[in-house]
Amino acid sequence: MSKVVIVGDLPNSVKDMIVVNMESEMVKKIMKECVLIDHKNISWNSTNRNTWFACINTTTNKGYYFPLVKSKNRENNYDRVKRGMAYFSKQGYGVFKLQ
Repeated sequence: MSKVVIVGDLPNSVKDMIVVNMESEMVKKIMKECVLIDHKNISWNSTNRNTWFACINTTTNKGYYFPLVKSKNRENNYDRVKRGMAYFSKQGYGVFKLQ
């Protein structure tokens, strides 16, 4: 089973958000079990500290995670997450709500 560990400060600039290599089996599992969403239409009132989003390029198996447990991801009405999702979506990544 894969494990994601968030260490250090989270970057503010989307250009400093470094994607990670994901195991192809993990990408397949996320595609099968999680919801592909339109990042522009998220009901932020339905999220909580346990909510995770992932932007995944299903061709290259690269991704970036946005765990809302990290306070920086909740600041300014989720601004960092919204900007990141918009950036990765424009780059061809799908946005998935993991939990």
